[in-house]
Amino acid sequence: AAIDIPEDEDHWTFAGIAGQIETNVLEAQSPGLRPFVALLSPTTGDPEEYDYAGEKGKNVFIDRWRLLETGTYTVEISDLGEQGTGSYSLQLTVEASP
Repeated sequence: AAIDIPEDEDHWTFAGIAGQIETNVLEAQSPGLRPFVALLSPTTGDPEEYDYAGEKGKNVFIDRWRLLETGTYTVEISDLGEQGTGSYSLQLTVEASP
């Protein structure tokens, strides 16, 4: 996947159940991308959790976040400064609550 133009956003969705544990790892594959990843609430669209890279070309992750709601979540990917572009890979896992 890629952020092809400045101010671009990619959106990935998954079905989640409150209490499940979500992890996503975004690996920047281009030196021009300063990735920002946000996990958006299924009801409000507001971020439940987020992470961003301190420098261009670095990886970001949301590690073992307990989902607060049941519904369709969105993982939003963009460049933090809305000026960079580049490719990335995203790995998303959802585990049952312990």
